[in-house]
Amino acid sequence: MKRATAGFTLIEVLVAMVIFSISSLAVTSLMVGSMQHISGNGLRSEAISLAQDAIEGLRSAPYDDLATGSELDVLSSKGGTTFDVNWRVHTDDPMAGVKRIVVTVTWDHKGVARTYETETIYTNIVRS
Repeated sequence: MKRATAGFTLIEVLVAMVIFSISSLAVTSLMVGSMQHISGNGLRSEAISLAQDAIEGLRSAPYDDLATGSELDVLSSKGGTTFDVNWRVHTDDPMAGVKRIVVTVTWDHKGVARTYETETIYTNIVRS
């Protein structure tokens, strides 16, 4: 007499569950890593925006009034991260009549200090 072989054995079900569990863990770890990268990129984008705002503010000032300074503890709209915005003004660099402005934004992301730095050249335009 032959027995009908319908359904799954207990071993087959256990093997399928182990394979499913391993693949689920792999997908979950990828999702967590992706979310961390997205969070870090959002903060970097905010730092870039703050640096651009600082440069635009400095470029609207008269040439002779440009000086080194900072804005500390600029609060982020994304998650309450605090950014420090500093700028240095280098006079006659790279040549006379030119000011080089370097803006540095620093923040902390998950216990690691992050920095974004950009620079621009500002010239004194004399109208005759």
